[in-house]
Amino acid sequence: MTGGPASLKVAIVGCGAITEQSYLPACAALQGATVRSLVDIDTARARTLAQRYGIRNSAASIDDLAPDIDIAVVALPHHLHRPVACALMDRRIHVFCEKPLACTPEDAAAMTAAAVRNGVRLGVGNIRRLYWSARRVKDLLTERRLGRVVHVRCDEGIVYDWPTVSGFFFDRARAGGGVLMDAGAHVLDLLLWWLDEYPSAIEYHDDNFGGVEAECLAQLQFPSGARAELRLSRLAKLRNRCIISGEQGEVVVNPFDMNGIVLRIGHEPQQVLTGPERSFADYFRAMLSDFLRSVADGAAPAVDAASVVPSIRAIAQCYANASRLEGPWLR
Repeated sequence: MTGGPASLKVAIVGCGAITEQSYLPACAALQGATVRSLVDIDTARARTLAQRYGIRNSAASIDDLAPDIDIAVVALPHHLHRPVACALMDRRIHVFCEKPLACTPEDAAAMTAAAVRNGVRLGVGNIRRLYWSARRVKDLLTERRLGRVVHVRCDEGIVYDWPTVSGFFFDRARAGGGVLMDAGAHVLDLLLWWLDEYPSAIEYHDDNFGGVEAECLAQLQFPSGARAELRLSRLAKLRNRCIISGEQGEVVVNPFDMNGIVLRIGHEPQQVLTGPERSFADYFRAMLSDFLRSVADGAAPAVDAASVVPSIRAIAQCYANASRLEGPWLR
């Protein structure tokens, strides 16, 4: 983010892979704000990244931040989201929090309450809501182009290859869960946003043997009568698609295709609909730019924290109802 006379002053708290790969490049390309400080307990890493991007300060703690910081990006292990974000908001600093917002509904509620109490913005990095494909699906469902939704099937899986710096993703105490807390935070957020209702019943199975789950299955029943089935995996490449079937048609979305969907209405031929060609980096910059706008003009960000709380609640309900997923070696 490059500065100007009215430039917002930004701190990035947490210097892991997501900061190095996405937040810092995105910030460097944006107008309207200047990154003033990087914060990480690994001071050598924070200092190295700060030097690479010409950032003035690096620090080990948010206690060392200058008093004039306007916005803080919280990109820390999940268990630190609530304490760090709330401490920042109590200093009247706007917070953009990496997903998931929090590990528990109680933590998420405390964070949204802190934002209201202090009159600051709290945005969340649920970037998939900004994808052209996700927004087009939302429009189709709002317009009831598919008729009443009766069934949703989402399969998302890759062989896990995220270049984690701290390894916290594999520690339940720090991550709050495995693939459901990670990929599931995106999948469930989109599902609840698309359908605009909360499930009336949830059945959930995973392969957790005392650590974090690598595979899971969830079945959700909604008050409208719609049923949803989700399969997530860190072990195998799945078909990576979400099929939303209604009484009058269906739409198919690939979670990694940000700019296209496949639509079929009634007996009409299948249509491939595409939006502007935009990369993940483009959407990441748009997400941060939207949050800057929300701070500058007082409007709600595209992904306001309060709207994400239902997906955090659904994740918690899944874990509370968990039963063992039958492994292939037991079949």
